[in-house]
Amino acid sequence: MKKNTAKELSVKDAEMCLFLGGIGVVFSSICLIQHLQVILDDTINYAFAFAYILAIVTYVLLMMKKYFSAIMLTVVSALLFINITFYLLLQCFSFLAFSLMLFTIVVTIFLFISEIPTKLKQHKLYTKQENVFWDDKL
Repeated sequence: MKKNTAKELSVKDAEMCLFLGGIGVVFSSICLIQHLQVILDDTINYAFAFAYILAIVTYVLLMMKKYFSAIMLTVVSALLFINITFYLLLQCFSFLAFSLMLFTIVVTIFLFISEIPTKLKQHKLYTKQENVFWDDKL
């Protein structure tokens, strides 16, 4: 199998990052709003809110095509899994939060299968080299 050594991101990959990131931002924002509506006065709930805010930031970074967003998605997946576990221990269940966790896990797996983090890192190095080249010329 031939590896993709293109220095530029394909249009399909760029649109996929933008599309998945946009859906993730909207989904995470809705979960955060739901969480803030039903929040109990307890310190553990603020940790739950932190996980949703981190998810929003991670999906925004994915939309910006940052190469470390896939690693952050892995961390967010683990945090959301911990949130769902605590929800079940507290005997409350949020289908929306569970769906966000599943969506984040599927997006993370899909990005790594499609080798998007590698392509994003190659794209970053290419643009950095190009900027250095043009800084010397200008």
